[in-house]
Amino acid sequence: MEGGAGTEVKDEMEGDAGTEVKDEMEGGAGTEVKDEMEGGAGSEVKDEMEGDAGTEVKDETEGGAGTEVKDETEGGAGSKDEIRGGAGTEVYDETEGGASTEDKDEVEGGAGIEVKDEMEGGAGTEVKDEMEGDAGTEVKDEMGGGAGTEVKDEMEGGAGTEVKDEMEGDAGTAP
Repeated sequence: MEGGAGTEVKDEMEGDAGTEVKDEMEGGAGTEVKDEMEGGAGSEVKDEMEGDAGTEVKDETEGGAGTEVKDETEGGAGSKDEIRGGAGTEVYDETEGGASTEDKDEVEGGAGIEVKDEMEGGAGTEVKDEMEGDAGTEVKDEMGGGAGTEVKDEMEGGAGTEVKDEMEGDAGTAP
């Protein structure tokens, strides 16, 4: 869907009862897009977005200062990396960037696991990514955005799984 402010788009989902899927949208400021998910009951998926400052993207973002990315980040000092754990496990990973960058990455765990990953950003950038988990698993990934951008992505999970991904939008866009 290509829309303006306040536009909300939903699409392509293969799931069970109660699954909420939203998909590929190109909009203006404040646009929110959700997409491509294969999940169980109550699963929520968001996808493909590229936005500017203040844009909330569920995926693929490359941003500047204050950008929050759920994936692929290359950062500087303070980076944490590769962990595989159990319930409630929090993983940080692969970052090559500037000061204050916080990266989280690749974890394969159980319920309640939070994974963050690969990001290319500036100061204060936070990235989260690729996770395969159980119910309640939260995965965030690949985003290309500006300051304050938030991206979430690629996840394959069970009931209650929340996945966010690929979106193309502008600053402050609200679908």
